[in-house]
Amino acid sequence: MPSFLPSLLLLATVAGWNGSDDFRGTALNSCNWENTSVDGNVSLNDRLLLTTRGDRRFSSASVRTQYFLTSDFDFSVGYELMEGWEAPIVPTGSGPRIDITINLLIDGGARHFAIIRGKSTGGEFINLHTSVPGLESYNGFSLPAANRKGTFRLMRRSGQIEILHHDGSSWRSLAIVNGLTAPVHVSLSALSIDVNNGFTASFDNFNLSFGTTSSRAWTRPQAFRSRSDLYLGGVVTDFLARRTWGTDWQLVNPLDTMKANGIEWVRVGVVTTSSSILNTTPPGQWRALGWRDEYWSSFEFAAEILRQARDRGFRLEVFYYLSHTAANAGQQFPPPAWANLSVDQTAAELERYTFETTSRFRALGLPIEIYDIGNEIETGILGFRPGDRIPIPPGGVDIWRNLDWMRNNVWNIEARLLAAAARGVRRADPNARIVLHITGLTVGEGNAFPLAFFRTMIDEGVLFDYAGLSHPNPVVPWNLDAYSTDCWFQRLDDLVNGLATMGKKTIFSEAAYPSRQVGVQAAAMKEFPYSPAGQAAWTREQLRFASSNENVAGWFWFYPDYYPGSNTPVELQYSGLFTSELDPAPALAEFRVNLAKLSASATRDSSDPLAVAFRASLSGAVAQSYRWSLGDGSVSTEANPRYRYGAPGTYHWLLIVETNAGTVSSEGTLSVGPARRRSVRR
Repeated sequence: MPSFLPSLLLLATVAGWNGSDDFRGTALNSCNWENTSVDGNVSLNDRLLLTTRGDRRFSSASVRTQYFLTSDFDFSVGYELMEGWEAPIVPTGSGPRIDITINLLIDGGARHFAIIRGKSTGGEFINLHTSVPGLESYNGFSLPAANRKGTFRLMRRSGQIEILHHDGSSWRSLAIVNGLTAPVHVSLSALSIDVNNGFTASFDNFNLSFGTTSSRAWTRPQAFRSRSDLYLGGVVTDFLARRTWGTDWQLVNPLDTMKANGIEWVRVGVVTTSSSILNTTPPGQWRALGWRDEYWSSFEFAAEILRQARDRGFRLEVFYYLSHTAANAGQQFPPPAWANLSVDQTAAELERYTFETTSRFRALGLPIEIYDIGNEIETGILGFRPGDRIPIPPGGVDIWRNLDWMRNNVWNIEARLLAAAARGVRRADPNARIVLHITGLTVGEGNAFPLAFFRTMIDEGVLFDYAGLSHPNPVVPWNLDAYSTDCWFQRLDDLVNGLATMGKKTIFSEAAYPSRQVGVQAAAMKEFPYSPAGQAAWTREQLRFASSNENVAGWFWFYPDYYPGSNTPVELQYSGLFTSELDPAPALAEFRVNLAKLSASATRDSSDPLAVAFRASLSGAVAQSYRWSLGDGSVSTEANPRYRYGAPGTYHWLLIVETNAGTVSSEGTLSVGPARRRSVRR
C-alpha cells in the first residue's frame, strides 16, 4: 500500500477505539463489520473478498461498519479488481454496470455519499454519487480509470470531506465536499447491476488513522451483578389455557417453579376484546365451559394470570396488543370497529380504551407497575403501516433504511396514537411506567433504526419511560451465528448506551433460546449450541450482560411456560424453561442467581486515612468463596478483609462471590486520603 501524502486537512491523534481492520485471517470481524450482502458472497483470506453473481439482475457483496464515525475522521482502504472484471459487459437490463463502492451512509442509509470505481458498456471510471440534499452537483463527477489496484482515502474536518485516490503511481485529490457533518457508517461493496457478469474484488487494510467512533470495547462480565433495580421476568400466556382446558400443568403451576428459581416479574398481554362468558363465570368453573378462541388473552383471561401471579408475589407488567388478536412485528390489525377511523378518531378511541382497561385492572386490585403500549410496534400500529393504510410510494421504499420516509409518513402518525394511549393509561394510573416495545435489532444499518424510532417518539412528544426490545428469536431467520459472543453483546451494549443518551433505559421485553434444533430456522451462536447446556450458558451470559449495564432495566424470557412433549407448537416446546411439568430446565436454574442478594461496602478507618474495611453481606444463598479485587492489583479471599493502600487515590474495587445459586458480584469506588469518605457502590 502506498505511503500517504501529508493531509490537506488538520489531523490529530486517534480518539477512542479506532476501528481499523487489516482483514487478516479467514473470518470477518463481527465487532467491526456486518455482512449486508444481497445475493453476493463475503469471505476473508488475509484480505476482504467480495464476489457478486452474474445470474441476478442485482447482486451485492457488501459489509458495513457496526459503528458510526461520529465526527472528524481520516481513513483509507486499498482495493483490487480481480477475477471477472476483465470480461466484457453483457447487459441484461437498462443500466448495466459492475463496480466497487465506498459508501458513507447517513441516518441509517436514508442518505449516502458514494465513491465508485466502476465499469459499464461505455468504459471504466471513477464516479461520485450522493442522495444528500444540496450536494447533487457531485453526481456529475466522472473520471476515466484503468488501474486494477488502488487506494481511496477520505478525510473529514469540520464538515469538509476531501476524497483522494492513489492509482499505484501517485495521489490525486478527486473532490472536496462541504456540508457532510452527520455521523456516518462506512460500507464497502461490490455490485453487479443489469449485467450477466459476476466478479470478485478485494479490500485490504482499512485504516482509521484519525477519528472517534460510536463504539467502545465491551468486557464480558465475570458474574451476575446483584441489583435491586433489575426486573427479571417471563412473558406468560398459554399455561392458563393448557392448565384449565387441556392436559398440561396438572401437577404444578409453572408460576410456583418460576418464582422459586428467581424470576420476580410476570409480563402478560391483553387484546381489546372481553369475554362475557368468562366475565360471568368464576375461574374455578372455567374448565366446564369448554375452550373457545375468544378466551385467549381477553381481558378476563389476562386478569386471571395477573391475579395468580400477584398472589405468588410477582411484580406485574401488562402489554396492550391494541388489536383484537395477537399483534407483533408481522401484523398490527385494528379491531374491526376501528378499521375505518381517521387518525384523530383512532387516537380518541385508543385513549378511551387504555383508560377504561387500566381502570378495570386497578379495580380488581392488580398492582400493575409497567404498561407496554403495543407490541413490536416499529413499523406502525392499528393498520397505520406501510402497505396497509399508509401507501408505499411508486418504486417502493426500504423502510429499514429510509428513516426520513418513516419519520414523515409512519412514525409521525404512530406517535399521535401512542401519545393518546399513554395519556389514557396515566389518567387511570398516574404512577404507571410506560414501555414502547419494538423489534429491529438486526435490520437496517447497525443500530440506526431502533435509535431513530425512539428519537422520533421523543421528538414527537410521546411520554414513555423505557425502550423495549425483542432479542432476535431463532425460530425465525437471523444471522447471530456470524457474531462472536463478545461482538454481539458489544452491539447490544452500544444500542443500550445510545438509548441512555436519550434518557431512556432499556427493557429486553422478549428473549429466548432453544435447547434443541427443532422448528428452528437460524443457526446457533458458536458458543451456545442448541442443547440444554447451550441454552443455560446463553441465559447465563444474557443475565450477566443485563445486570452489568445499569442502563438495562429489565430482561424477560419469552414463553418460559413450555416443555418438550406438551400440547404446543414444537418450536416453543424447546424454547421454554422446563424439561417437564415438575423439572426446571438448566436455563431456568440460571435465574436462581437472582435469589442471591449481595451488597458490599468499603469504609475508611477513622484513625488511618489509607486503611479500609471491606464488608460483604449476602442473603438468599450460601457463599462458597469470596474474591475481592482491591483496585491496586491486590486480591483478598476473605469475606470481610481489612486493607491498607500504599498511596492516596481513587480505587475501583470488585467483589465476586461464588454461591450455591450462581456467581454474583458487587463493585464500587473508594477514595483514600486525608478526608473520611464512604465508597459509592455501583
